[in-house]
Amino acid sequence: MAEIVITVDNLVKLTKKEFVLQYLFQKAAGRRERGEASRGELYEGWFQTCIKTGEKPGTASSFRKGVYLLMTMGVIEISRQEPEPGIPFPRNFYILTMEYYNYMRKR
Repeated sequence: MAEIVITVDNLVKLTKKEFVLQYLFQKAAGRRERGEASRGELYEGWFQTCIKTGEKPGTASSFRKGVYLLMTMGVIEISRQEPEPGIPFPRNFYILTMEYYNYMRKR
């Protein structure tokens, strides 16, 4: 898997929502399709970013709420679901909506 690099300006605090959007957009770089990631992958990336910047990452639960908020805002969507062994609900994978992906490409 290719490494995702997100540059953080030390003067500007990157929010969880901004991180998710940048992560998904950069994951799609150089591909024809939009990049996707599971919530666990997104949280792990956020956690590692916080370690490097000295920020507190917050809980996985608060991160999950942020992902849900982005879904309700219509900027990310579930691309697919995979069954999770021993857990009654599937693992969701997220992508940017086509509208927001095109907006990010034009920026």
